Amino acid sequence: MLSVLRRWSRIAIVPLGVLLVLSACSSPDDDASSSDGPYTPVTIEHQYGSTTIDALPQRVITVGGNWTDTLVALDVPIVAEYRLFSDGAPAGKTPWTPDHKSEVINVNSTADVDLTKLAAFKPDVILAGYLGSKQIYDQLSKLAPTIPVISKEAVMDTWQELTTTGGKIFAKTDKATELIKGVDDKLNAFKQKYPAAQGKTFTFGTSTPEGQIGVVTNAKDPSSLLLAQMGLRLDPGVASVSGSKSGRAFISPERMDVLSSDLLLMWIRQGTPESLAAKLPGWSELKSVKGNTVAYLDNTSQAAFNYPSVLSVPYAITLVEPAAANFK
Repeated sequence: MLSVLRRWSRIAIVPLGVLLVLSACSSPDDDASSSDGPYTPVTIEHQYGSTTIDALPQRVITVGGNWTDTLVALDVPIVAEYRLFSDGAPAGKTPWTPDHKSEVINVNSTADVDLTKLAAFKPDVILAGYLGSKQIYDQLSKLAPTIPVISKEAVMDTWQELTTTGGKIFAKTDKATELIKGVDDKLNAFKQKYPAAQGKTFTFGTSTPEGQIGVVTNAKDPSSLLLAQMGLRLDPGVASVSGSKSGRAFISPERMDVLSSDLLLMWIRQGTPESLAAKLPGWSELKSVKGNTVAYLDNTSQAAFNYPSVLSVPYAITLVEPAAANFK
């Protein structure tokens, strides 16, 4: 999770992980705004300026699982798909992503991507998300119109931003709106089902094999916004921790008091929940541990929060439900 440890994972490792070459065919889409008529050029504003797409893309490359999920949900065929280690699917597929044909190429970071090989796919658009530097963006932009992180307030985009942008680029705005409404309905259902969880504070953290603790400190981080949509709020104590521009920071094991929120999401990179008590003094005394309101995440499930997509959010809800059910 944390860019301070690979954006916790992506920001320091910089995405461009597993390359799935997706040769899936999309089924016909009867979206009223779809590709039956002439294509209207689209300009997308983003962290490095803006990118204009003049024609409906036919050879799409995605960088990161959240963009892949978005296009799968929109029924847009993908030529090549890069998944990073931090995407949570080294084998090229997360539990929430529907089956699709793909060739998987694993890379640790965008810096490891072979641009010559990428160019061989002859992309007409690259949907990239977090790239780590403008230099990498410029390199990709020479190959095809490239969309990096859209938001200028966080290091990743929200699932709504991705879905809406994908709808604009591929002339599927009606479909995008429908998808967003469907997920919003699930989030509202969660809030109605767990009224006692509403307004409770949360912390999204990670523990490293070395015993470090990382926390998300930015209320506008996509993970924070997702949890806020469930009716939770970022713990003020965590929000006050100074970190990097990524909105993520590391705290020493002696600062366990920072993890005093009502609900705790803890990504365990290595080990088990039981091992945390041995590594982190005071862990067993935390309010969330005593109250059984901890949601433990592994290297796959963390991506549902770190890099949320229209497909991963319903899965993320199921991960929070057991903890939410313990609020009385």
